[in-house]
Parts: sequence; structure tokens; C-alpha cells
Amino acid sequence: MKQVTQRDRFIQRFAREYMKTSGVESIDLNVFVQWLLENGHLEADPKRIRRLLREDVSHALSEERFTDPDLRRVRKYHFLTRKRGKQQLSLCFPMENISRKDMIVSLQIRRSGLVSRAIQMQTDLDHFNKFVNKGEAIQLSFDLTNDIKEAEVDEAISQSSSSSEHSRPSSQWPGALPESASSLAPSRP
Repeated sequence: MKQVTQRDRFIQRFAREYMKTSGVESIDLNVFVQWLLENGHLEADPKRIRRLLREDVSHALSEERFTDPDLRRVRKYHFLTRKRGKQQLSLCFPMENISRKDMIVSLQIRRSGLVSRAIQMQTDLDHFNKFVNKGEAIQLSFDLTNDIKEAEVDEAISQSSSSSEHSRPSSQWPGALPESASSLAPSRP
């Protein structure tokens, strides 16, 4: 899990202050950032700008896909970190250049991120259901098997034809997979 920095704590404190002084129930991030800048609570730091630009580059590269011979959309670039002496390198490999060893590391990093996000989602959901929710408890399944199968079916259908008959939701197809993405539903008594 990412460590909370002193800067994070300042921003969190200012978020509470902003909500209190502005009388809002939610934060528009654009308006909040402008408020931080106008009130001298936040200023651009060259290291931070460099990190943000690196994140932009990382995001752009992580979104590039190519179509493989089986007509699957495959992620082009894969990331990992490696130490060289005391320096930590952030490396990006195109699919055709990554070794098996590095691909395993890259996939483990991405899987670890999924696990961390799932744990946080469960914690948030448990808190909401126990302390905030006035209605039926929200149930969320973390078994993504059906979601993955449905996405594969949708992808195969979209690639096999672009006619209007094939553009209906997969749930309307005979033999379609059961609920998956809709697994976020109220519990049943």
C-alpha cells in the first residue's frame, strides 16, 4: 500500500477545510486545486512536475494496444522497476522485447495492484454498509471469472461483425453468460 506523505496529509487537511468553508458536500477537483493555488496552499515543484509528466508518459504507453494473430487486443508496453546500485529504474519494455523473467515481474506488479485495490474496495464497502448505508447492504463479488468471459465474448462478437444485429448487449444473446459486470447488486434476503 502506498505510504501517506506529509504533503498528502496537508492536502487532506485542506480538503476538509475547503469543504467546511465552502459548504460543499463533494469536491470538484478542478475547483479545489484552483482554491489551493489561490490560497497559497499548493505550489508547483519541479520534481513533482517531472513525476507527473512521467506518469502521463506511463499512462499513454500503458494504453497502447496491438491486434495479435488471434485478433486479441494486447497491451504493447510492460513496466517494471529494477535497482541499479542505489538508483531505482522505471523500465518500459515493448512486448516483442520483454524477457519471460521480466514479463513475470511485470505481471506480478500489476496483480499486486489489483489485490491492493480489491482490499481497499472491500474495506470501503464494509465501512459504508456498517456506518453509512441506510438501505440493504451492498454485496460485491471479487470473482471476476464471468466478467472476463463476458468481455472475451463481447470482443469476439465486435471483431466478427459490425452489423447492427451483432451490436446488441451480450446479455441478449442466446446462451449468454450470466450476470458478471452487474455483480454489484443489493443482497437478497
